[in-house]
Amino acid sequence: MRPRPRAAAGALAAGVFVLAAACATPGPPAAPARPSGLRPYTVNGETYRPLRDWQGYGEMGVASWYGHPHHGRTTASGERFDSFGAWTAAHKLLPFHVCVEVENLENGEKVTVRINDRGPFAKGRVIDLSKRAAERIGLVESGVGAVRLEAVSLADASGRCAAEAADSFWSRLRGLFASR
Repeated sequence: MRPRPRAAAGALAAGVFVLAAACATPGPPAAPARPSGLRPYTVNGETYRPLRDWQGYGEMGVASWYGHPHHGRTTASGERFDSFGAWTAAHKLLPFHVCVEVENLENGEKVTVRINDRGPFAKGRVIDLSKRAAERIGLVESGVGAVRLEAVSLADASGRCAAEAADSFWSRLRGLFASR
């Protein structure tokens, strides 16, 4: 008696899931990065003083996103901006390496991003998201949207926020099953 194709595919999918979960078992937690970018700076005649005490910081306002024209350029933190692959953002006052949860107030979607740049300097805006992060919460088409943000942690030494690591695992797993 030959196995049924659907049953075999289901068993294979279950095996892949178990194997992927086993491979994704985290080792010891990575040490957190240190906040940086704490020196005051001036843009358009206004001086900004980044927060040394950022824990519990929250804010509501308008988010925007920045993409292609800035992709590959150096950010204020010194790293290359990756609009399409990174979960990052620009903020005027939060230190670099702080992880921020951003919620789109229109649809309730949330994303966690790491601060690695300065801005936005457009009047009334509180955060600039990478295109990837803006896509996650549904801001790409409108370009801007009302958000609530909260500083939640520091990134690990590799520059990843805890939520980003978990999201990356599930994205890879969904990709395995979508390609069937």
